[in-house]
Amino acid sequence: MGKNKKKGNKKGKQQEHNDNNSNDNNDKDAVEHTTESIVVEPKDVEKIVEPQQNEDTEIIHENVATTPETISVDNSSKEEEIKKLQEEVKELKDQLTKIQQPKVKIEGDKASEIGSTDNVDIQKLQKERDHFEEQYNALLNRLSSMKTIFSKMKEAQLELETTKDQLNEYESQNLKLKNKVTSANTENEELKSTIVTLNKEFSNIEEENESLSDKIKTLEDEKKKIESNLDSESQTKSVELQNMKEHNDKLIIQIQDLTLILDTQKQTVSDLTNERDDLKENLTKLQKEQETHISTIKRLEEELESLDNKSRSEISSKEQEIKSLRVQLDSREESAKEQLEKTHELQKTIGSLRENVSEAEELSKKTKDQALQIGKLKHEAIILNEHLKKALAMLKQSSDSETVDKELISNLLISFVSIPRADPKKFEVLELLSSFLNWDDDKKRQAGLIYDSEKNNNWNNQNTSKTQSFVALWTEFLERESEKDV
Repeated sequence: MGKNKKKGNKKGKQQEHNDNNSNDNNDKDAVEHTTESIVVEPKDVEKIVEPQQNEDTEIIHENVATTPETISVDNSSKEEEIKKLQEEVKELKDQLTKIQQPKVKIEGDKASEIGSTDNVDIQKLQKERDHFEEQYNALLNRLSSMKTIFSKMKEAQLELETTKDQLNEYESQNLKLKNKVTSANTENEELKSTIVTLNKEFSNIEEENESLSDKIKTLEDEKKKIESNLDSESQTKSVELQNMKEHNDKLIIQIQDLTLILDTQKQTVSDLTNERDDLKENLTKLQKEQETHISTIKRLEEELESLDNKSRSEISSKEQEIKSLRVQLDSREESAKEQLEKTHELQKTIGSLRENVSEAEELSKKTKDQALQIGKLKHEAIILNEHLKKALAMLKQSSDSETVDKELISNLLISFVSIPRADPKKFEVLELLSSFLNWDDDKKRQAGLIYDSEKNNNWNNQNTSKTQSFVALWTEFLERESEKDV
């Protein structure tokens, strides 16, 4: 009995031991499952937190330029929250590592010691697991709320960026326009200043020309005076020469007289010869003086010519300078004209728009003209119908009624039968038959010539050109028939 009891106790202990082992195994599986889930999920938390942190830091750095005071406060608060979350995640990791370490110890200890302490440890681990799950859920809720806040911040940031871009574009456009206006004003001022300077230079050149013309006039006056002086001197010299010649003649006469008296007055001969030599020397001197005067006259003339050439060269150089200045003026005027042409081009664009309006008016006029032409064509059709009626009356009066009627009716019937049904000429032949045979409205309705007024108007409007062609053929036929009868 004792042995059986011992065996029963051993069996009970083994069953309890097996139950405990199964419970331990189940607890181990649960703990491992929870630890695995907890170990995996903090990594996800880090993955979620890190991009959110990066996005928050980017948003904060971008918004610092717009509203530095408010965003700095939000930035500091959010960074503190992120740091807290990171610290909590680290704490959870540390706790998980701590949990995993006793788990390994528990697995080693369970091989040696299995008892009630294992159940207590498992309960503690389950409590810690529940605590960690609650913390993890709280963290997830916080992260979801942070995500919504970050998304709103991103939307606000995008709106701010779009408004900034628009403002920058408007500012750049305003700066460009201001620069254009300032450049145009500076160019206008430069052109005005250049025109003023050119006008001053032109006035100075005109003054120089006037002074040069005055100098030329004074030189010409001096030249005239010199020429008059030379003329007067030449006249005086010629008079002196004539006097000398007369005096020489007188002396010759005296010499002749003296030669007659040579025999009587030999002493006076030597004196007279001396006087003659003196006179010859005087003559040579006078001739030399005359030659010097002629050379001086030539020299003065050459100087006058050189002065004329210099004055002409100076005048030509000044004229060239004037031409160059005029070319510069023309270039400046061309630039001003180009600006005027730009304004004219703008005016031309305005004129082209006005021309478009005028073209629309011309189109309306053309439509009116076309309506008038249509009216004229209708009038011509009426006139042709009257001519046809007159031709029919003439045929009835001039020829035998029976033969003409038979031939006309036979020709009309043949043409009516030969024309296909879709051709509008068939309708025209019926109209001619009705007009020739003087059908009533009832007969015309039976033949299908009379319809409602609206349909008839539309048919007539569509087939005016075709009826005119058939009427022309019919008039030719009537003219041929009338010629045969004649």
